Amino acid sequence: MPLINVRGIDFFYREAGEGSPILLIHGGLGNADVWTSVLESLARDHRVIAYDRRAYTRTLTAPAPPEQFFRTHGDDAAALLQVLGAAPATVVGWSAGGLIALDLAMRHPELVNCLVLEEAGFQLTASSTPEVAAAFQRVGELAGEGRVRDAAEGLLRLLFSHRTGGSTFDTLEPELRESMLANAATMVPEVQALGEEVTVEQLRAITCPVTCLLGELSHEVFVISTDRLVQLMSHARVVRIAGAAHAIHIDQPERFVDAVRSVAAAGV
Repeated sequence: MPLINVRGIDFFYREAGEGSPILLIHGGLGNADVWTSVLESLARDHRVIAYDRRAYTRTLTAPAPPEQFFRTHGDDAAALLQVLGAAPATVVGWSAGGLIALDLAMRHPELVNCLVLEEAGFQLTASSTPEVAAAFQRVGELAGEGRVRDAAEGLLRLLFSHRTGGSTFDTLEPELRESMLANAATMVPEVQALGEEVTVEQLRAITCPVTCLLGELSHEVFVISTDRLVQLMSHARVVRIAGAAHAIHIDQPERFVDAVRSVAAAGV
């Protein structure tokens, strides 16, 4: 199992390919395996790095405290890039991983060439629809009862849902689905940290090129959140991916790879 010691923690990571580096940062409940559908394709012309964030799956350590959550994970990503000699990189962040990518770009701009934010969920609680607000409330209730796995499954089904019906969660490979549910305990501090991501002022200080990927079938909450990001970052642009919901790289891997390659090649 490939491990690398970063900030005193043994991080699990995968690496493939040669060329300009791409760092893939997974979302809540995920791990490096969520990128399996796209890693090899991206590695045809890039050095691609994916890792398990701290306290996720094979990176065995305590979770970051909610009040320092995104800052801690941003520093982890920065240190990983430095230890691997992979900077500056195109940084791709999915869901909460996108919030970590924003923190990384804000506080370690020299390590980031450009950002690809896959439905980053910026100010997600402020963007919340009644349905999502109820889901987060239910997460808290179930977690309080010790039923964190049930809470995780319910939240994933909702966030992965398609406007046309169904959910990507139901189509995941069983092994990947199980590995995500096994990370249920990490969900509590991550949900508690929502609202503690980069501030509006810090967001506006990010100067590297930013591309926001948005699935055409995604839940309304991600449309609202992405619109807010683009309004606050005048240089950011949106690329809409047909046939995809929140897990764009799983729903439409070829379109995802094309979008990331285009960004990495152009630096925009």
